[in-house]
Amino acid sequence: MLGRPPPNSLREYRDWQLRYSSDEDNLVDDFYKPALASAKYYDRAVGYFALSSLRVIGDALEPFWNNGERMRLVASVKIQAGDRPHIEAAHQGDREQWLHLQGEALSEEVTRFVPEFAEPIKLFTAFVERGLLDMYIATGLREPPSAWFYHEKIGVVVDHRGDFITWEGSPNETGSALSP
Repeated sequence: MLGRPPPNSLREYRDWQLRYSSDEDNLVDDFYKPALASAKYYDRAVGYFALSSLRVIGDALEPFWNNGERMRLVASVKIQAGDRPHIEAAHQGDREQWLHLQGEALSEEVTRFVPEFAEPIKLFTAFVERGLLDMYIATGLREPPSAWFYHEKIGVVVDHRGDFITWEGSPNETGSALSP
């Protein structure tokens, strides 16, 4: 914790719906913001992950960041080509490679304590560098490897009291899937 009291519990939020639809609901405002404001843990398994999702849910992650909580992400091997070097650099802790990819203008931003929640690459890297995000890549055992594709869509949010929300069948973790 960063000196702030734990947020309200998931149980105290009264506007949960039994079903959310990306066609009818604003998933960020209606679901992610209240869920992550109360979260101690956020676990997500998706078929597709793109850094652009962090641009969409960045503000929802701010209370999660402020409370120093953990996020775990499982995604398939199908990661957007432009995202791959940024994800690899963040996980390898290769600060020089990451700065090279971003350009010299970002060197001061990397050392800032609070990430820019509207900038997905900075946000992802900050979470990884601080040890708040673990990302796993799901691979298959079938031959040839292209015959198998991980495409589960599962999420779990657990609050400080142990209350939790689980869901499945939701959109992938990409900017276009989460945008209203």
